Amino acid sequence: MADVTIDARRFSLTDLVGLLMLEEDQDVAALARRVVALERLCDARGLTVDADERRAQLNDWRAESGFESAADMRSWMREYGVGDGALKLFAAILAMESALLDSVTDAELAAARSEAQETPTRDVYAILCEDRSAAEATAAELRGAPERFFALAHARSIEPASRAACGYLGRMTKDELPEGLGEALFAIDPGEIVGPVSLTDLWAVCTAHPPVSEAPDEEADALREEIVETLLDDASTYAVVQRGYLD
Repeated sequence: MADVTIDARRFSLTDLVGLLMLEEDQDVAALARRVVALERLCDARGLTVDADERRAQLNDWRAESGFESAADMRSWMREYGVGDGALKLFAAILAMESALLDSVTDAELAAARSEAQETPTRDVYAILCEDRSAAEATAAELRGAPERFFALAHARSIEPASRAACGYLGRMTKDELPEGLGEALFAIDPGEIVGPVSLTDLWAVCTAHPPVSEAPDEEADALREEIVETLLDDASTYAVVQRGYLD
């Protein structure tokens, strides 16, 4: 397969395709951009990762993924066509991400906390229905028993990812929600039902809850992840793919 070049950084397309098995919910171009962004940020912060750090991160991942031994992991790699190059690239990604998380300063955490306090969020849930009549029936049922929302979301929502999460769509600000829906979800008491609401080709029955306060360590870890992801998104924007078929 041909190589892929991004801002003078060359990747084997074979390695990137193998990496897709390890980095879910990505595409080849996004993966290559992420590696370039990680390398840039690590350089800018004076961070380096050596072979021992890459190996340690990979061992942690292997244990978390349920592989009892390196041989089991190798067997899985052969079955799914993940080559050594892809695995080395994956280990480097894990190590660079870990180094960046550790490099987040107290000042950056304080700024993120301040911004979060200025921008209220809600944990948003929805039961997504194929048509209005199904959504109306679900909404009517829930208004008599709103405590059944999560069970009905798991049983009826037609979108697989949110159905598996009992309707959870994520933590959102008012501006991240469709016009009108944001105002409604931020005005209700926790667990009240909103809808049916038309969402392009779907109908939704929604509810929302204020975020549950996290333990200080968990809150700090979550903020570090948000800070690093924002930095990576910004850095990735300027990584130019020099193979047109990956744009």
